[in-house]
Amino acid sequence: MKLSQGGILLNDRDIAILTEIIKHPNLRSKELEEKFKLTKRQLSYSIMQINKELENSNLPRLQRTPLGTISATAEIANYLVDDKEHPQQKYIYHTEQQRSMIIVLYVLTSDGPLSLINIYHLLKVSQATAAKDMRNVKRFLNERHLKLKNSWQNGYWIEGNELNQRSLINEAISNLEKYADSYQIINDLTSISIDEVIHFVRQMEHRVGISYSDNAFNYLVYSLVMNIARNESSKVQDTKYFFNQISDTKEFKVISQLINSDWIRSQSDIEWISILFLSANTIRGEFSFSDYAILKAITKMVSAFEQKTLVKIQNHEEFEKRLLAHLRPAVYRVKYGLHLKDVDVSQISIAGSQYEFLASSIRKIISPLEKIAGKKFPEEEIKLIVFYFGGDLENAKSLSTIKPKAAVVCTNGVIVSKLMFQNLVHLFPEITFLSATSVRDFEAFSSDYDLVFTTVPLRTKAKQYIIRPISPSEDAMKLRYRVLSDFGLKNMELALDQITQIVRRHTKSVDVLGLKSDLKHWLSTEQSTTNIQKEVPNLSAYLSPQFIRLIDKKTYWQEALCTATEPLIHSGIVNQDYLDTIVKNTASRNNYSFLGSRIAIPHTTSDHGILQDGFGFTVFKQAVKFPTGQNINIIVPIAIYNTKEHLRAIEQLTSIASDDKLISTIISASDTESIYRFIKSKEKETKIDANRL
Repeated sequence: MKLSQGGILLNDRDIAILTEIIKHPNLRSKELEEKFKLTKRQLSYSIMQINKELENSNLPRLQRTPLGTISATAEIANYLVDDKEHPQQKYIYHTEQQRSMIIVLYVLTSDGPLSLINIYHLLKVSQATAAKDMRNVKRFLNERHLKLKNSWQNGYWIEGNELNQRSLINEAISNLEKYADSYQIINDLTSISIDEVIHFVRQMEHRVGISYSDNAFNYLVYSLVMNIARNESSKVQDTKYFFNQISDTKEFKVISQLINSDWIRSQSDIEWISILFLSANTIRGEFSFSDYAILKAITKMVSAFEQKTLVKIQNHEEFEKRLLAHLRPAVYRVKYGLHLKDVDVSQISIAGSQYEFLASSIRKIISPLEKIAGKKFPEEEIKLIVFYFGGDLENAKSLSTIKPKAAVVCTNGVIVSKLMFQNLVHLFPEITFLSATSVRDFEAFSSDYDLVFTTVPLRTKAKQYIIRPISPSEDAMKLRYRVLSDFGLKNMELALDQITQIVRRHTKSVDVLGLKSDLKHWLSTEQSTTNIQKEVPNLSAYLSPQFIRLIDKKTYWQEALCTATEPLIHSGIVNQDYLDTIVKNTASRNNYSFLGSRIAIPHTTSDHGILQDGFGFTVFKQAVKFPTGQNINIIVPIAIYNTKEHLRAIEQLTSIASDDKLISTIISASDTESIYRFIKSKEKETKIDANRL
């Protein structure tokens, strides 16, 4: 395929390799081999072919450096930038799986007959490769109870349930979205204006009163574009494929008012588009009466969660509303079999054993939501719910921060526009890039963006950064520094001044300007952090031997609580406020602070006199009658200051409570040393079981 004015003729793979070398000057040969799944010999052959074509165009050859990298001169990059003769050429290599997903979307949304010729022209592959890809697509569809059909008159089409075909669109987009050129793929497959769809989603956020997470926003835009293309095609046979199921939701009502009438053909189209919005995860939102059933289920879950994990939620109403923003879309996703697109669940890092304890608790309390969805929640959804519950949404704040939304405007042709878009995405992980667009389209919808990176000045109120299409690394770092400072994403100047002052205090002389320059480059770079998983503490980490007491006399419950808490007060674990609070809570007949029938676990939140982590453990040979009527032999006052690490200890304590024989042995013990020994022995058993999970 022809790439440039000078007549550079390269196949798709060689173009992809050349593009990668230009984009990432420090790539090693080994990294290129791994990225494109090539042998050393295959890569050498491709480099040789590229160099031949570069020489034919009077351009410098690619050079191998002593460090093992392959470099391209600025002259080569500028030559490609200046190319305006062939703006529609595709240059990114597509894998076999990616080509299958592109074909699926192409067949589902094309408004005319498709032949094999159309397929291999779209993918820029040989006829034999296209035929093989179609066989792969056929197998893929069969697994989803759909059939790939072909006739001389109608070309290729997919036969089967329309709802399955709609779900297939979402699945294909979910698979394609992980590729760098996903935006361009969607743009090439349809004439639907992506900018107009982005504007529509922004209007929905404003009218419904919600904000979508960044990943969900992009996924929602791509899904809408392809579903609208499906609506506009002549391939929908069943116009009542999704009818009268969610017409009572606020989303349906607002969409009915806002949507472009050219985008829909039936009420089913509106309802399905509503489902796309309902299943897209939100960061915050206002909710309607139709959400009452989900909110009621969440209230039950939170109460059960507190009982099972001893994590006290301080503001139930606020916490439950935050959970509603996350779990409402999850219910719709599970109910209608859609894909999770909120945060990358691989971001969620919870130490292995702690995750298992939390996940086990969530699986036991999630039945109210599963009843509404009519299905079991899959593991990826469970993992996200574990994250929300486990940190009382403390960690979710970082994932729930709305990033600035940006557009890229480039007048140097599609190839360079795509390069520029991908480079900026890599340079600014703190920013959500929505589209690479034309000057005219951007100016029509400029209010949907917070900033724009452009090669020409624009008429817009959005913050604009005029840049070269391909910038040297030094210029890129300066741009990053400027943008992050402008948007307050990193307070660069303050950080530089503070660090410089510290260095000056500890050195006799320092090149302040040079130091600031080096620090500026370092601070501008996204720092990777290694997440070191800590071993989750066992019960004995909270229960010191001096916290154990053995009482052999008749005791009233108030005195029993004082006796059990006294070691914690003397050790500075809790203060009097803690004791007063648990006495007040225990007096309530609605108190649920028990494990099994013979252990009480009085506890409260950290703002009621908890100073450190610690558990008491007092054994009463003569049972203590509690206000609830229960006869208690063991009182374990629990003080949890760090609510993220106590799950294993609670699991081990629960294991003790469920072992009637051990409880009887502990009550019969003659000294506290024996009791501690019994607890340690059980702790080891529980730890072994946890490691087997």
